[in-house]
Amino acid sequence: MKVLLFGATGRTGKEIIKQAIEQNHEIRAFARKPEDIAYRQKNLDIFKGDILDYEKVFNAVKGMDAVISSLGIRILKKNTVISEGTRNIINAMEDNGVKRFICLSAVGVGESRAQQSRLGLLYNYFIIPHIIRNMFDDKEVQDKYILESSLDWTIVRAVILTSKKKTGNARSFKADDLTIGKKITRGDVADFMLGQIADRSNVRKAVSLSN
Repeated sequence: MKVLLFGATGRTGKEIIKQAIEQNHEIRAFARKPEDIAYRQKNLDIFKGDILDYEKVFNAVKGMDAVISSLGIRILKKNTVISEGTRNIINAMEDNGVKRFICLSAVGVGESRAQQSRLGLLYNYFIIPHIIRNMFDDKEVQDKYILESSLDWTIVRAVILTSKKKTGNARSFKADDLTIGKKITRGDVADFMLGQIADRSNVRKAVSLSN
């Protein structure tokens, strides 16, 4: 499959690239700074561009079978980079006739808000409300754009991400299931998201994910 990845220079994005190569996908990694991607493989195409530049996004989407987004942001102040970038992705996919979109979000966004309680006191009372509140607010807008689109989308709402070794035991939950775990490895998130390319059971659904 020809897969386009946004958020390729983040820690989850790099894991997606690694596993996509291992699975013999033809992976195109969209990056503002291509030098931040260490991999150089024959089935990896690095496409330089800014997510806020629609023409670049449109050209990157052209000819792809599926698009994955693991977009994140290191800016703590209020901004709309994730939502505006995602709107560019959606518009470019619709204009190119590319349907399959798998997007990484977070537990605590949208209807999964009740599951945020499972993340623990530090996340609930300090990290989310004081450190990453602006990112969560922008992810709410991102989800709105996705839900309103005509794409065959799947939103993957992950719990706390870790860099431990992939377990192969990612578990998906409905938004009202409070038995969800607290953490998941980035490797397991990558594995699950890549699996959604062919798996149609979660099309036009948002699922929460933990180990």
